[in-house]
Amino acid sequence: METGASKPEAMAEVCAAIADRAVGVRVLIDKSVSDVGGKTLEGRLVGVPTQLRPEDFDWVASRPLKPWNTGPAPRDYAAMWIWKPRRIVRVDLATADVARIWGGRHSAPELQGQSSANIAAPADHAKAEINSPKATEPPPWNLWQFAWTVCPLLCKAAARFGQDDPPIAAKGYIRAEIRASRRYPSLQPWETVGLVGEEIARRKQEMRRFARHLINSEIPTRVRRKLAVGGYQVTSSGASGKRTALPQEILGGLEPDFYHSRLKGDGAEFRDVRVMPIEVSATPAAGSESSKAAPSLRPSDASLRRWYVDRIGAWPRTQKHPSADRDLEDARRAFPQNRVNRESVRLLRAELAPKDWTRFGRRKPTEA
Repeated sequence: METGASKPEAMAEVCAAIADRAVGVRVLIDKSVSDVGGKTLEGRLVGVPTQLRPEDFDWVASRPLKPWNTGPAPRDYAAMWIWKPRRIVRVDLATADVARIWGGRHSAPELQGQSSANIAAPADHAKAEINSPKATEPPPWNLWQFAWTVCPLLCKAAARFGQDDPPIAAKGYIRAEIRASRRYPSLQPWETVGLVGEEIARRKQEMRRFARHLINSEIPTRVRRKLAVGGYQVTSSGASGKRTALPQEILGGLEPDFYHSRLKGDGAEFRDVRVMPIEVSATPAAGSESSKAAPSLRPSDASLRRWYVDRIGAWPRTQKHPSADRDLEDARRAFPQNRVNRESVRLLRAELAPKDWTRFGRRKPTEA
């Protein structure tokens, strides 16, 4: 497949990524090894060499020519094997890291001479798209990349905790040991090894459950609110391959599917969704030819937010507080060349307006 680089450069790029641990690896141990022969190891169980060159690999068989150090995880007191060099018969790359590093191409540089999903998985693989970090590519973004621009901390947590084997920090193992010792105070430290493993497994299950909650509830809610506010052009691909723009009014009621970059709702499904921010140009003079020919776009989130913040600060204290309908009318009057929808103003009012403005009941003017 085309990668945008020559084959020697692609091989060197893969070697550098593996050596720097920028891409995770999973290795298959040779069956002739006495202790863990035939097993698959990954993560902290594999000691990747810090210096790798293209000549260190058998590119056809997808394996290193020299043995790599492998061994048990830290604090695995029950392990019956030790760290030592072992012969490896196959190396696989983490799909999520492949999507992150080579996602802008059709596939990553390959260790094999032919296409292989375990070495250079396609960048549009569902799991890789979810676990990939925020997009560094320019827009248009897919839905998951757009989610990274909306709530990066939540997306980072979902990508970290949603792995098949979520990473546990050293303090996590210490806490597991403390919990196990408190539950069974009569046991000696070496007798709680299995209990510590149970605590770690329970913690990883909680992390995966939290990641599913973020991807299925928290992140979609924030993405829907952001799309409903406006300032973005959302397009989808039809059956003929032609991209069409989605109406702004329906975006707030559609459910995002980050795995396949789709929007669903009310019996409709929009595939291959892409999001592009709308840059609002300077407003032309009223009555000019450019004003008549210019399309009616929504104001950007930043400009509408600045207007509303200035409105709150400049509102006279002795004057009656504005209602939601009054806010909408004044916003449309402030942006005559743009479409300001009710949902955008409602969200800004709920976030920024003083409590006196949103209080139920009859409003009274504030005394000076």
